[in-house]
Amino acid sequence: MTAEGEEPAVASSVVAAMIRAATHRLPQTDLLSVLGSTPDDLETYGPHVSASAVIRLWKRMGEALPEVPLGLAVERASTGGFGAAGYLARNVGTGREALNAVVEFTRTISTHVVFEMATSARGDVRIRYGHLPHIERLAHPVDLGLAQLVSLSVGGGDGVRSLSLKHRPFGNVDAYRARFGEDIQFEREENEVWFSAEALDRRRAKADPELADYLRQQLHRHLKRIDGPPPPKMRFSEQLTQAIRRAAEQRDYRVYTVACELGISERQLQRLARRYDLKPREMVEESRRRAAQEALQDTSLSVEAVAQELDYSDARSFTRAFKRWTGLTPAGWRKARFE
Repeated sequence: MTAEGEEPAVASSVVAAMIRAATHRLPQTDLLSVLGSTPDDLETYGPHVSASAVIRLWKRMGEALPEVPLGLAVERASTGGFGAAGYLARNVGTGREALNAVVEFTRTISTHVVFEMATSARGDVRIRYGHLPHIERLAHPVDLGLAQLVSLSVGGGDGVRSLSLKHRPFGNVDAYRARFGEDIQFEREENEVWFSAEALDRRRAKADPELADYLRQQLHRHLKRIDGPPPPKMRFSEQLTQAIRRAAEQRDYRVYTVACELGISERQLQRLARRYDLKPREMVEESRRRAAQEALQDTSLSVEAVAQELDYSDARSFTRAFKRWTGLTPAGWRKARFE
């Protein structure tokens, strides 16, 4: 988790790639003004730029170029992705090892990116990509992250079995197919990519095992500096409560999103929760119950409208959940309270 008071940051190489990708359509001075920079700053950036400044840049680019898949354009303009973790991924022996490296060292890439990995019986690998809700709504950073992941592991779309994205396509879908393969779906529940076992297990001619071992050791040291000791129970409980509140403000009641808010994987969240005898799923449900009861006090809202506000698929699903919480239907609870 990000240290208290510390603002998330983005590698300056990503910012430089964003500007390169957009300057043929937008004035460079316009882009730099969003960052509060000058042309000379392009050559003198430190290793990182504040995430808030980069978000402003993504928004500006998205407003000016609404039908351009900016994440894919930035990936093409980038000289490398994921920093030292990406460098490690480029020097291991197979794409499978590359994915393992990225997942293991995600926190050296960003404190708020989450890659969840699962392997099927046949050896295909699924990567679920998560970020803070407001970043996922920007969409372009998600495209960039997944494109970099494909580049590091299998090179191109021929190694991707399928891809699902939460957002709509920007512009021509062919740009996505060229990068990720033919099987791609938009406006789905998760950002998720499946890699084929065959592509992941190909041996790489340019692997450098000695360099990879050295980089792995350095990244482990870096992780220790980032993470430090586990937070005290009181502090972690407060951080968890705040993360649940932030997710609820986005109408998102998934434990997975709470983990993204904390900048850790869902598995890490469950480990910390067990350590401190906390129950994130029940805490999220309690947050949703309180939100439901608060919304139902507005009698101008129909039960269907409340269900939609709480991100239920329909009123029937909401009614089942509400009855499980209170023993009453939403309409029955309203009647008992206000009549």
